Amino acid sequence: QGAPDNNFVAGINDHDHWWNPYVDDMEWIALALIRMWESTGNRRYIDKARQLYDDYIWSTWGPENEAPWYGGITWKVDTDKSKNSCSNGPAALIAARLYRFFAKAGLKGGKCREAYLNEAVKIYTWQKSVLFDRNTGAVWDNINSRGEIARHMVFTYNVGTFLGAAHELYNITGDSQYLRDATLAANYVIENMTVNQGTLSDAPGGDGG
Repeated sequence: QGAPDNNFVAGINDHDHWWNPYVDDMEWIALALIRMWESTGNRRYIDKARQLYDDYIWSTWGPENEAPWYGGITWKVDTDKSKNSCSNGPAALIAARLYRFFAKAGLKGGKCREAYLNEAVKIYTWQKSVLFDRNTGAVWDNINSRGEIARHMVFTYNVGTFLGAAHELYNITGDSQYLRDATLAANYVIENMTVNQGTLSDAPGGDGG
């Protein structure tokens, strides 16, 4: 009960206190729930992670035919004007892990296993196409309603979930493109975002931390 009871927006959705208007916050919770299932074997944790993803996260994808985004998971459920790395990297990571753990966790009903892999690839491909610098490995923060990309904003936690999703997809598919992406992103951080012999430069605090 800890997460819903201490949710800073608790009470605004009486149907489900795990819900949160900030999609990335629900994604961090879903990732933690999957880890809890891995640690305990208790199905209720991965069942809840799956429900969060299906009902509240994947449902914010798109629209695919609308400029300037042409897809992407939104940053906040009550606005479609910003598609952010903090909401797309974790979403791809969650979908890939739900695919990988589907049978082991005994998931049944609802969405089929292959749908999670298809969605993971779709989200990852969108982020790579829109918010990833294929030359340097930087992962940019967001694209706004005017199609402007915040290339000046690169945070280690965004790079981390992007390369985490790439690593998951490499393990699932064996496609070396994902491993190359993960390596390029990791090297960008090592070479550009560390201080004092390897400390992440934005580690002390704030959302980036």
